[in-house]
Order: sequence, then C-alpha cells, then structure tokens
Amino acid sequence: MGKRPIYFAGTIGGENFLGLKNYLSLEGIVYKLSTQKFENSDYYTGGINTNTLFNIVINNFEWAGMNTTSKSKTLICKSLRLTFYRLAYELIKENKLDSARQVLNMCFEIMPDNYEPFDLITLNLIECLYALHDTTKAVEISRLLLQSAINGRFDEVKSTSSSSTDYKQ
Repeated sequence: MGKRPIYFAGTIGGENFLGLKNYLSLEGIVYKLSTQKFENSDYYTGGINTNTLFNIVINNFEWAGMNTTSKSKTLICKSLRLTFYRLAYELIKENKLDSARQVLNMCFEIMPDNYEPFDLITLNLIECLYALHDTTKAVEISRLLLQSAINGRFDEVKSTSSSSTDYKQ
C-alpha cells in the first residue's frame, strides 16, 4: 500500500470500513488496509498474518495501565481479548501450538479476572485452551467466568435479548 499505510480502528463498527472488510489485516487493535483479499467469516473483520500479529502482541505491545479501572479500559480489554482469541485460534489451525499457548498465557497474565472481569469472549479463549489440551487451565478459567456471571460482573450474561455472537463484530 505504499509508504503511508491506511489503518482503521479495531474498536469501530464494521459499517465504518467502507466496504473494505475483506482487505483488512488485524494488527493489534487496528486493521491495516491490504492489497490481499481475505476470506472472512460473518463474524470477524479482516484476516490475520499470525507471524506479524504474534510479534506485535508478544514483543511490541506495552501493557502499562492494565491494572487501572476505567470505562475505556473495559472496551480495550474486550477488543484485546478478541485479538488474543483470533490469534490463538489461527495459531492452533496452523499447528503452532507453543505460540498459541504463549498467546493465551499472555492474555490471562495481563488481563486476569480481578483486573477486568471475564466476559463472553473468554468462552472462546477457553475453547482454545481445550484445543491445546490444557484442561486444568480451561477449568480454572471456566470457574472464574461462571463466578463473574453469578456475581453479575458483566453485562452479556444479564441480557437475554442479544445473541452470543454480537461481541464478534
């Protein structure tokens, strides 16, 4: 795309991508416009270059301020958890299991339940843990997620009118 790539915020709705959804590559919490066309599911925007995204998430991000409380941090955590899930899922599909494990461990380390309550996106992360045969960690996280739901710590469980895929947009 030349010397000046075009980026879209990963936290905006898909209607703001100007019909370019299939030409966006997830790079952290932003999408980079690409000349490559990605085949997408109905739920996710853009494609993923696992090598690039792994390097960004594991080596380049600075995780300062994750233990603070704010409404904007909550939104960022949702976006980051989804990014971690998408990366781990793709790494598992590519049989890069050690890298997927590293991604999931980083996710739970920087965004534990006591910093930002687990939400429905966490179900996808649990699915990845089971795919990696990390049953002990999957059960531990499942229990924390259930406790969050019981304590009413996240809105998705309270609402029965929205589908479980709303957060994937």
